[in-house]
Amino acid sequence: MMPLRNVVIVNDFAHVEGGASQVALSSAMGLAERNISVKLLTGVGPVDPELKRHGVEVYCCDQYGILGDPNRARAVLQGIWNVKAAHELKNILDCCDPASTIVHLHSWTKALSSSVVRMTLKKRYKLLCTLHDYFTVCPNGTLYRFQSKQSCDFDPLSGACITNNCDRRKNYSHKLYRLVRHGIQCTLGRVPSGIRHFVFVSDFSKNILSPHLPDQCQCFSVANPIDVEYRKPVDVARNDAYVVIGRFSEEKGILPFLDKMQGRGSKVILVGDGECKNDISRVYPFAEMTGWVDRHGLNRYLDRARILVFPSLWYETQGLAVLEAAARGVPALVSDACAARDFVINHVTGMHFKGGDFDDLALKLDLMNNDMFVRTLGQSAYTHYWEHPHTRDRHTSELIAVYSTVLQKSPS
Repeated sequence: MMPLRNVVIVNDFAHVEGGASQVALSSAMGLAERNISVKLLTGVGPVDPELKRHGVEVYCCDQYGILGDPNRARAVLQGIWNVKAAHELKNILDCCDPASTIVHLHSWTKALSSSVVRMTLKKRYKLLCTLHDYFTVCPNGTLYRFQSKQSCDFDPLSGACITNNCDRRKNYSHKLYRLVRHGIQCTLGRVPSGIRHFVFVSDFSKNILSPHLPDQCQCFSVANPIDVEYRKPVDVARNDAYVVIGRFSEEKGILPFLDKMQGRGSKVILVGDGECKNDISRVYPFAEMTGWVDRHGLNRYLDRARILVFPSLWYETQGLAVLEAAARGVPALVSDACAARDFVINHVTGMHFKGGDFDDLALKLDLMNNDMFVRTLGQSAYTHYWEHPHTRDRHTSELIAVYSTVLQKSPS
């Protein structure tokens, strides 16, 4: 077996746009710090300047993201099969050796398309895919029916799946586009059938996705990196702010959570942004919305937090905000119907509430009024996190071990 020399990271964006991009870019820089040659293929700029400062070679197609392209016909074609991205990847792989190179796929549905998977397989390179979402099996990527506001248990591309308008847009035409794209992804793109190596970011998502993956595939668990520094824990018992971090959208459960906070007299801080912003301003004026903030800004708001609330209605795959809060000694109240529950020990480092049951959430909020109880949860969350912190260094070491295992396997 030749030693690992090159890692080609494939991700829709060249900057941090969401959780998948945060992990992809952090891992690229972590690997480069270990003197591994890292090449990053992306569809959408601008390029995070930190990448080049770390020595990461960035190949950006300089395209629009699918949702942001003003030319909708071009966006549809690019989303189904991105010819430019496949050609760019071919040029990168032509300069590498399959025996010492890993192609690591993080995201492809917002710009690059499954053409990059097909090209990797055609060139006979080892391909590893981190499952940040459910797009490998679900046309809308969430296994959630937006119109009926419930998790989806239909078999992907079954009759029930095809006829159900599950998209967040009420117009069924967008569901048809997703079905066509998913059909092309499954056949020409060979996702997931052609992929033999997967990384899961939680046991919860692994249990949901595993039955839909190829029988002979190899699965790994790698802790996603969290960009936090070691600081003294927040004295949560002295605080009265209930904090939510993330995108403000219906499937995140933000509106029913705010319903339960009305009249409580407690502060609510919403760190993030999203399509529900105007509704929140109009109906829930007591909630403080900060917009997206940098690491320093996030720490400022966590300093004011009593608890982190994670009320998501959809499955999620991890929920990095829960770990970010734990690193500061802030306990979390999370839905037991989403992946974030894997990172909260019930009644030890935080609490679970019954997913979708916001009366149960209200009961758990009442328990959090007890200063001694919430302080004990916060101290446990802090201790538990820092016993095995999710650092970039740990993430990089685990990735290199996985890459070495994958390279030992026979050709794909």
